[in-house]
Amino acid sequence: MSREQQLLQKEMPHLRRFAYSLTADINDADDLVQDVVLKVLDRGLPEKVKPQAWLITLTKNLWIDQLRQREIRERPQTQDRIAEGSGEVRDPADINEDRQILDSLEQLPQELRVLFSLVVLEGYAYREAAEMLGIPVGTVMSRISRARKVLDEHLRTLKEPSDDTP
Repeated sequence: MSREQQLLQKEMPHLRRFAYSLTADINDADDLVQDVVLKVLDRGLPEKVKPQAWLITLTKNLWIDQLRQREIRERPQTQDRIAEGSGEVRDPADINEDRQILDSLEQLPQELRVLFSLVVLEGYAYREAAEMLGIPVGTVMSRISRARKVLDEHLRTLKEPSDDTP
């Protein structure tokens, strides 16, 4: 197995989550990851790069290219965005909570969703995320703070009982 294949195999879950944070659509995310894999296997991995950071940057750049190539259109909101195929039986309450979290993430503007995914979900340091996306560290910190506030407000409204319940 080549160096690229080993890297892709190891990083696939992270790439899928990051691609989903960019696209907010599981099918688009899978297509984006497929494009990344094809590009890496076709062109190889540059020397003297941090492989994970390079893959994140490549994924982001390919997404930007795709957005430029196609007309941005409204996608229908689907209720089931949970990754399929795990084979495990899950409690319906857990599935509902996962859906609420994913729906909340989709409420974030893309620049907040991407950073939230990198820093909070993937565990990159602010400085690493800033380098990957080519933005100042202060911008990363500010956007993460805003993303957390928006998510907190959205999740809080979901948990509050509505006025029409007896």
